[in-house]
Amino acid sequence: MNQNIKWYVCLSLIFINTINSYAQPHKIYTFKIHSDMDCASALESFKKEFKTLVAYDPTLSSHKIHTFRILQSETQDQLFEKLCQVYQLQFIKSAPSSYLVRSDLTEVNTTEDIILHINIEDYQGGQPLSFASVYDDTRLFFTYTDNQGDGFLRLPKTMKGQKLTVHSLAHRDQVVTIDPDMTFLQVRLHIDPIKVMPVTINTLKSQLSFTRLQGISVDNAIIQKLSGSSLFSRDVMRSIQLLPGITATNDTKSSIRIRGTNEEGTLMMIDNLPVYKADHFYGIFGAFNSGYIKELTVYKNNIPVEFGGRTSGMVKLGSDPFPNQFRLNFEINLLNSGLVMDLPLSKNLFLKTSVRQTYTNLLNSKLYDLSQRDNIANNEVPQITNSLIISKPTFDFFDLNTRLIYSKGKHFFDLNTFTSKDNFVDQYNISFQGKLATINEELFKQVSKWQNKAAGFNYIYTGEKSTIEFSTYSTVYDCNYDISSKLRRSQSGSVVLDTVTILNNNTISDLGAKISLKLKKLKNTQIGLEHIAHNNQLYIENDKNPVFEINKTGNESSLFAKHGFGSKTKLWVEPAIRTSHLHELNKTYVLPQVYASLAVSPDFLLKSSFGRQVQYIRSFEHENLLGQKQQFFALSNDSSVPVGRAQNLMAGCWTSRQWFTLDVETYYRTIDGTIIHATQSPGLRPVKEGPNPMPPMFKLLLVKPECME
Repeated sequence: MNQNIKWYVCLSLIFINTINSYAQPHKIYTFKIHSDMDCASALESFKKEFKTLVAYDPTLSSHKIHTFRILQSETQDQLFEKLCQVYQLQFIKSAPSSYLVRSDLTEVNTTEDIILHINIEDYQGGQPLSFASVYDDTRLFFTYTDNQGDGFLRLPKTMKGQKLTVHSLAHRDQVVTIDPDMTFLQVRLHIDPIKVMPVTINTLKSQLSFTRLQGISVDNAIIQKLSGSSLFSRDVMRSIQLLPGITATNDTKSSIRIRGTNEEGTLMMIDNLPVYKADHFYGIFGAFNSGYIKELTVYKNNIPVEFGGRTSGMVKLGSDPFPNQFRLNFEINLLNSGLVMDLPLSKNLFLKTSVRQTYTNLLNSKLYDLSQRDNIANNEVPQITNSLIISKPTFDFFDLNTRLIYSKGKHFFDLNTFTSKDNFVDQYNISFQGKLATINEELFKQVSKWQNKAAGFNYIYTGEKSTIEFSTYSTVYDCNYDISSKLRRSQSGSVVLDTVTILNNNTISDLGAKISLKLKKLKNTQIGLEHIAHNNQLYIENDKNPVFEINKTGNESSLFAKHGFGSKTKLWVEPAIRTSHLHELNKTYVLPQVYASLAVSPDFLLKSSFGRQVQYIRSFEHENLLGQKQQFFALSNDSSVPVGRAQNLMAGCWTSRQWFTLDVETYYRTIDGTIIHATQSPGLRPVKEGPNPMPPMFKLLLVKPECME
């Protein structure tokens, strides 16, 4: 009994000590700089207060700052670094608690740069805002605040009079003016829970950003965290599947299905290039290199009005538009090798590239060696032949991204390309025994190839009153799916023979151009137009019999506009409209959409949206004679391949507290479903009198679901 009491006391003491250790706050180092305090006095005061050694030039006694401020940091070294940045000094740490200040008075007075100290707080509570970002219009100069709300930004003095944007999640942006004579700015941001534009630089926020258009914006840091939660490490497409409202076709597919719809309805964009099908290894891996992607935004309700052609949602991927530092990353694993490189060529010219290549047969492993594996036989039937499978498939893939960027002043240009290729070859012999003494034999060969190629040019002019955006692109998806199969079945003394050859080819190519104008003073009112020229070939042949064929072109022209009414901190309504004309069908579709929000309080928001979309390029599923299914793209003829139509309705609320953010949406959606082209009787065809077997019969079916949650 006494022994049990001793153990109880020991465990209690350990528990109490653990609680105390967690309850103790982190130590914060604090140092005050008084108004008109000279640099030498500040350094001497730091030496005495923190018992450190500081060596500096005595001429710094004539260098003063005129603004009182309190510096705080979690380490002594970081605090001294802040002190030196306040006084525009360069230093090195020569030993623990020992610093050497390199700057003298002449260097400080003649430097062409200033170090701007910005402290950012929440206006309502006065709390420091960490991970807030400060950047200029070109994004060449930027910084982030630490846990104490401090940020330091080195700027040329020639930028006097230019503007800096201060941004923090769930707060209203504020613009400040650069003045070399004022090196300290204290900024207090008002709460704004309906922040609309995801920041294009990496904010390193460890949370999701919800935009006004119901898009979930995620930066590279969160992509890596999501990738760590998946079995498919560093696969951006697999990471997207972990976001709310996104599902996959199944566990072996990297395709994106938004709120229960089919993957054909999701618009995929990378650096303003549309991509029809971006996967490797039959959808198991995504074709986008996560190391190349800077941020992504997923739209689950209305697609932004400047984009069209899809009915369920949009995934917009973007690389870093300002890679101003050299970066080179190599990756080697059991599957592939690759690299990601950022290369600044000059002050205004940058090159980005990413490439991956399988350096060995993807399936060249004993894991896929199916030879000499016994099948499970029916014990009631005497075994006539050994079950045998001999299969040696080969699979290789390749993908490449490049982006050439030029940015100067108000002008931004970029040229970008995307390529992905897959090559699969499989041939095997199968001999197995089924029930009722049936012996089956098959000689099978399959060759599949598919690739995406896209290239585009983008130009953005950012003026004080307006922004002009122009883009043009070419995108092509091509696939071949060929099968040769010889079948033999022996049963009860009779033999059934059949030979199946299947040839499929599908190509969809687009040439597109778009221009838009945003008027800043009219609440970012936007107007624009877009034209896309489609070219589609599809040929499906079973046993030298064409069963489906398309060879046609189609043109699609669209006008779009949007405007906002009200206040984002009260009632905000943003109607938009897109009008799409399909020339070959001689049909015009008017596609209105609207988003409305009501800020009941600074931390509680009601929201709703409604929109209509159409889709000219459809995908349908073809079931061949062997019962296998492949997906192809087809240009709508508004009869056997109908134009896709959808309506989306959403209502929800958003709330945020100090320790959590909750975003709830309910939706109702009607949408055209998958088109299925199937044979009525897959498998061995019945024997008929005459030299040729009976040809198969195919039907085109349309499934139209409704989605509601």
